[in-house]
Amino acid sequence: MSSDVASPSLLRKRGWVLFSVALLTRLLLLMAFNGQWAVLGPFATGTVAAGMSGEPDDVVLARNLVREHRYVIGYSVDANPTPELRKTAFWSPGTPVFYAAVQWLFPEKASLVIQLIQSLFLSVAFVLFAVFFESWFGPSTALVSYGFMVLSPFLGVAHLTFNNTAATVFLAAMFFFLFDRWLRNARPVDAVCVGSVFGVLLLFNASYVSFVIGFPLFLWVRGRSYWKQVALAAGVLTIVLLPWTVRNYAVFQRFIPLRSAYQSVFWVGNNPLSNGYCRLPDGQRILPDAGLERRMEGMNEVQRGDFLFRDAIGFIRENPGAFISLRVKTWFYFWTTYGYWNSPRLSMPRKALWGVTLLMIALSLCGGVLALIRNRSAQTVFIVSGMVLFGLSYALCHADVYERYRLSLDPLLLGFAAYALTVFSGEGRWKKLSDMIGRSAPAREDSSGR
Repeated sequence: MSSDVASPSLLRKRGWVLFSVALLTRLLLLMAFNGQWAVLGPFATGTVAAGMSGEPDDVVLARNLVREHRYVIGYSVDANPTPELRKTAFWSPGTPVFYAAVQWLFPEKASLVIQLIQSLFLSVAFVLFAVFFESWFGPSTALVSYGFMVLSPFLGVAHLTFNNTAATVFLAAMFFFLFDRWLRNARPVDAVCVGSVFGVLLLFNASYVSFVIGFPLFLWVRGRSYWKQVALAAGVLTIVLLPWTVRNYAVFQRFIPLRSAYQSVFWVGNNPLSNGYCRLPDGQRILPDAGLERRMEGMNEVQRGDFLFRDAIGFIRENPGAFISLRVKTWFYFWTTYGYWNSPRLSMPRKALWGVTLLMIALSLCGGVLALIRNRSAQTVFIVSGMVLFGLSYALCHADVYERYRLSLDPLLLGFAAYALTVFSGEGRWKKLSDMIGRSAPAREDSSGR
């Protein structure tokens, strides 16, 4: 672990300043992408913000919740081939419920209010992640990682898009902040908080279940002392997910604790048309052909998923070489962004973002390896394994054209990148800067008494 972990709690002293800077930059970016501050406009076409056209599924589901008082979807190429409204579990409920509440409270200004709330989410998240990195790697890495998060062109549009990214980053920040407290204090109340927040996080972004899968590694490294509290956290997590799970069982007579989408999405990445992404080179979605649709006629979304999953398994058995090639390509595209590698002509902003992506991933990889070598803790093993499994869950299916799928991991990636940078450039230099800022703040002990 970094030698400056024991330094005064720099970020807790300057938390409000850091929050204010993050919020101000989110609001300036909100103005920029709403056409009121054009200097950053060209970069919008090189990020996930380019996908803001059309009406996102989360917004449609939210509107149906407000109007129909049911979690239903009409025609959808993903879940419902008919125009009639059908109950669905294809999408996680967290974001639609959040958006529905805003639409109900502010029907005329819902979009702007959502963007403002998401700006607050990210501003708080950046501070919480920085405090977490301070506890893990020390104030030098924390200060650099905070700067990376605030300046990131990818996280710079996360509060503008109508999907689960901003809320996911906020809830992930809360989870890791509380997880660190739990490791330090080992109190049952911390286990309850971790289980509660993680349950809500899964209702927004089911892909974070990869960190549950990685938990046995944490227990193996940490030892048996945490087993009872892990059981407590798991019990609370189950209670949080239970209403959604019961609802899905009542609708589909199937155990669906998170989403029903994975089998259908798995097919998109494992069929004769698959290319590592969900669209063909001409921009058309990779969808079942007319023959498959006839065979699935009358099926609900879960039955369709079962059918498509079996079809995908058949493709894999007949084409094991293609399966391996697709998985390698998708893994690469997930981390480095599909669109940069498969666009015949890239604008200068896109080329700049491509370079930023490659630099971030390279530094993050170095930081992860360094953390595992220098900081042999259960926390490091848990987080690294969770991130790898997170990426693997997408690599088995398909990547996104922009960085949307990866975006909820970007704060962790930037933390590792900051750690690598501080180590490679000499930790003493960064320590002097963090100590200087720390001395300018009023002295106050943090909760651990340091």
